[in-house]
Amino acid sequence: MTRLRATTEMLLRGSLLIRLMLASFVMLATPAAGQIENADMIFVGGPILTVNTAAPSAEALAVRAGRIVAVGDATDVMVFKGTGTKMVDLAGRTLMPGLVEPHSHPLLAAIMGRVVDVAGFSHNSRESIMAVLEEAAAKAKADQWIVAFGWDPAMVEGLHAPSLAEMDAIAPENPLLVMTQTMHTIFVNTRAYQEAGITKDTPAPGGTGSFDKDKEGNLNGTVRESPAIAQIRAELGGFPSEVYEYLLASQYDEYARHGYTTVASAGAPPVVDGHLEMLRSTAIHPKVPLRTFVYVLDGIMGAGSADPGQDQGKYRVLGVKLHIDGSPYAGGMAMREPYLETALTISGLGIPAGSRGHLNNSDEGLRDLVARHHLAGRQVAAHVQGERAIDQYLDAIEAALKQLPNADHRHRLEHNALITDAQLGRAARLGVTPSFYMDHVHLYGRALSTGIVGPDRAARFMPVGWAKKHGHRFSVHTDTPSSPLGPFRMMRGAVTRKMRTRDGGQGQVLGPEQRVTAEDAIRAMTIDAAWQLFAEDEIGSLEVGKFADLVVLSDNPLTIEPDRLTEIEVVETYLEGRRVRAHGITRKKLGLAVRATWAMLRDKVQTWF
Repeated sequence: MTRLRATTEMLLRGSLLIRLMLASFVMLATPAAGQIENADMIFVGGPILTVNTAAPSAEALAVRAGRIVAVGDATDVMVFKGTGTKMVDLAGRTLMPGLVEPHSHPLLAAIMGRVVDVAGFSHNSRESIMAVLEEAAAKAKADQWIVAFGWDPAMVEGLHAPSLAEMDAIAPENPLLVMTQTMHTIFVNTRAYQEAGITKDTPAPGGTGSFDKDKEGNLNGTVRESPAIAQIRAELGGFPSEVYEYLLASQYDEYARHGYTTVASAGAPPVVDGHLEMLRSTAIHPKVPLRTFVYVLDGIMGAGSADPGQDQGKYRVLGVKLHIDGSPYAGGMAMREPYLETALTISGLGIPAGSRGHLNNSDEGLRDLVARHHLAGRQVAAHVQGERAIDQYLDAIEAALKQLPNADHRHRLEHNALITDAQLGRAARLGVTPSFYMDHVHLYGRALSTGIVGPDRAARFMPVGWAKKHGHRFSVHTDTPSSPLGPFRMMRGAVTRKMRTRDGGQGQVLGPEQRVTAEDAIRAMTIDAAWQLFAEDEIGSLEVGKFADLVVLSDNPLTIEPDRLTEIEVVETYLEGRRVRAHGITRKKLGLAVRATWAMLRDKVQTWF
């Protein structure tokens, strides 16, 4: 097919006679032979970025039956125009492939977007955050859970962890749960402990979870990492499935509004019973605005909708998500050297002096775990932040490849905060591909440099420059809801590496040698992200035969000043040539809203969001 497309593009630059002869030849191989079939729509009138190195730009693009049938010079593409062809005038706007989000959490984002907002994007002081929590408590019904999301000491200066006494004072009659922006730590009050049946004598759960205690051995209100957090979260109570279906559909529209046409759910946590089936049913709806790829958590692999290799319409299970270490901002990043001992790490983040983070598995345990999935043909996506975690994971991959060589496994490294130059070289040799969480540089660069790991280590956080040097096809991601959706903020971070100032502006460059070009960043958000999902033959670039997954932008990301990339607006999004209605109320969303409301009344459930 690649050779045929190359031949087609060459011949389309020839005379009209040659184009007609080519069309006759192509049509003879199809049921409808004899003449060129008219396109359903043709895009003209603005720059078209194909992300195809053989022909990176075009003047026009034609779509028929959801796929691209022509892209190139306007005169060549207009051969496909017929009486029923819709002409789409870009009016100077830019057309490019739909964006690919290779690491996100759709259902969790759908839920967290509805709870009390205490994020650093909305608040700049501890006083403001405590005030909004007090307001939420004042409005809550008796015994109703109060849930907040976004607590972020790395963004809000002076935001030290709340004490148990403070949490009790805010909501003495209601269970209260506040989750950090990174989702690796929560703060709770006494009522929440009681609802979950947790006392000072409750043993720490397996793995890395902990119920933190004060010097006297009493619970202090802080709960760390998923195994422990899950014991509290289980008491929140669920809602009818109709509610989650509505929230998930709304979240999918949110992705589309930001120009995404593909999302990968990277280890969907079981926050809802049947969450994978819910994700699947949303993804296969006829009017769905996204393609969905899934990496499931190890504990639920192989169950129903988690079966690897499932490919149902726009839903595909690729493999498994593993957590090798924890969050940089919860003390879980498994580093070679310890965290700094500062007010931010000790008081704000609650990280013990001298800590180098932690690994979630023994060396032998991880080797067995990785080998099991590799031998089963599953792609492995591994959360890794510190150098020790990356070494341990690459050792496990190397051992698995000795058992079963595979030159094209595309196992993944996720986030990669402190991955080294040498580790990226080793990963390239092993065929392991990195995806970077670029917001660490912009949003947390100042905190990392002055208060968490120091300037030298901070300068190599998310080293996309080294990844490019070693020939990696890397991607970038938002990890939503850990960061709000913002593809062009992510792109700007990769291109400029400028740290956020106290007033939210663009500050100094962090690690200038790690910057990449706008072209590199676009590839990381389109074709290279698609390649990581084994989907590069169908999406990620504008080429004949691929799906017409498209996004129309207000400005050209290749020509706009890098500092202004976040000013780019998404004008329209298309999935398989169908314009996505992501704004306002659609018939589908109205129906889901009615069903959700009725289900809440039917089951007499009160919401905590």
